[in-house]
Amino acid sequence: MNKVIQDHSKLIFLSALLGFQSFMSPILVIFYLKYVGVSFSQFVFLDSILFLLVAIFEVPSGYLADRFGRKRTLLISYAFTILSMIVLILFPSYIGALTSIIISGVFIPLGSGNARAIYFESFKELNEEKKLQKIYSKSNSISFVILTIIATISGFIAKINLVLPVIIDVILLVINFIVTFFLLHDDKIYLSNQETSTVKSKIGKFICNNNSTKGLINVTPIFLISALFFVALRVSYTTYQPLFEDFNIDIRYFGVIFALFNIICALSSYMAPRFLKFTSTELVALLVLATFITISFIGIFTSNSIFLILLFISLQQIVRGLHSPFFSIQKNYYIPINTKKRVTYLSYSNLLSTLLVSLYLYMFSCMNSRLSLKVSILYFGILISLTSVLIIIVHHILKRKGRIKCYQSQQ
Repeated sequence: MNKVIQDHSKLIFLSALLGFQSFMSPILVIFYLKYVGVSFSQFVFLDSILFLLVAIFEVPSGYLADRFGRKRTLLISYAFTILSMIVLILFPSYIGALTSIIISGVFIPLGSGNARAIYFESFKELNEEKKLQKIYSKSNSISFVILTIIATISGFIAKINLVLPVIIDVILLVINFIVTFFLLHDDKIYLSNQETSTVKSKIGKFICNNNSTKGLINVTPIFLISALFFVALRVSYTTYQPLFEDFNIDIRYFGVIFALFNIICALSSYMAPRFLKFTSTELVALLVLATFITISFIGIFTSNSIFLILLFISLQQIVRGLHSPFFSIQKNYYIPINTKKRVTYLSYSNLLSTLLVSLYLYMFSCMNSRLSLKVSILYFGILISLTSVLIIIVHHILKRKGRIKCYQSQQ
């Protein structure tokens, strides 16, 4: 086997085993509240800043990676991510958390997609793309098993000392940095100075091009719907750990609960084709998902039993599992079939999602600073549900009138 392919295969599996902040995720909010010492509304505000910075630096980071080398920028991203986590450990305060968030928001996007781009090109050179797909499939399965195990034990580790899961994640990220340095092969500079000006020119032409403008208008409604559902799930995720705290669930069991949520999500994702067949039309599918979201928020607000709250959160995990397979298809239906700018359109979708998450997290932090957690959840749920349904209706009306074009046949 080619040495580059062999090393990249090893690295893919090692990265699946090492994960990324896997130990701290199930107790992240509690870590910020009890160790760092910020309030919940301050945490949500910091989270909104993180998403805003990621949105701002996502596009230029891709250019920098192509201009100065993908491996180099990926390693820089790892190094500063490690630094941001060390700052959080050593300086537990609002200022320390803000500094950590700013470092993460600027440098995490720098590594976005670099490794996968390098893997694809190295396998493609040898016409081994199918082999890469098989490796991804196996590594994703391994990753899911590892994440389930880590989620199960992270709460018990946090019970010993709240900072331990974060320290373990720092160690794992350092190991990831070292193995990436030795196993990732990429010495290419993808853009010269002359090509840089060409890229800038192409970006300008895309923005000013009339067909591109029409294309962006065509995809915006379905992109917005996808983004709003993602916002609902992401903001709601932020509230899970404080809800568990309110009902006096021991932190040891946080990871176990999140592991169960991941299993529900995986099963839902597996059943996605049947869901699409059952709903039969795009409009019905969108309204069913919106209904699930609405019921979950109202249910969380009205429930006084932790078991009922977990049941309604499980409903959100079903939507989470359906979201990616459903919208991955639907969004592409509204992009012209033979366009060479499909990646640009999908980047626009990611940008919308990130910006909206930042906006709604900020709005939720403002609500929570004045209202109780459950009332804030209810108001946010009503807001996101009404907005989603409104965009769904507008999208459907515009499509019926022919102002929005679906380029491919749907289920």
